[in-house]
Parts: sequence; structure tokens; C-alpha cells
Amino acid sequence: MDFNKKPIAEAKGEGWVYKEYVLDESWGVIDASVSDILKNQGYLREVSKHPDFENSMLYTKKSVDGKVYFRYKVTKTLGGEKTLLRVSWTI
Repeated sequence: MDFNKKPIAEAKGEGWVYKEYVLDESWGVIDASVSDILKNQGYLREVSKHPDFENSMLYTKKSVDGKVYFRYKVTKTLGGEKTLLRVSWTI
């Protein structure tokens, strides 16, 4: 997915990758768009939990080995609230 921004952080470990973005839109708006796109590609969505994020969604697809997580946290800046989005997936 292209968020039209460069990630502020990214990492790769054994079996996983993640990228983090700071976005102006609310987490709900971002999540609704992501959900529509992935559901149209055959992914199943379920709410998951992560201690460092307020909202976390897990996407899986029967024909694909692996998992994709979209995790959201609201951050406050001088310009208002922003959404920190971490996208991680297994490889």
C-alpha cells in the first residue's frame, strides 16, 4: 500500500518486517480505507491487541501464508493530532 509518505521508521527481523508512518487522517478513516482494499483482495479482518497501540487489526488470507497487521496510535503534536500507523507483516 502506498500512503504517499515515506516511513518514519522501518525494521526487518527474522520472519517479519515493519514500517511506520505519521498521517494526518484519523485512525478510523485510514482503517476503513485499508479494510476496504484488503477485503476486496480476499483478506479476512479481525481486531487484535498490542500493548503499544490503541487499535490493532490483523489481516489474513487463506491462499497466502503470513499475517499483516495495521496498528494505530494517536499522537499529539503542535499542529494537532496525528495518527502513527505501523504496518507489519510476516515474511
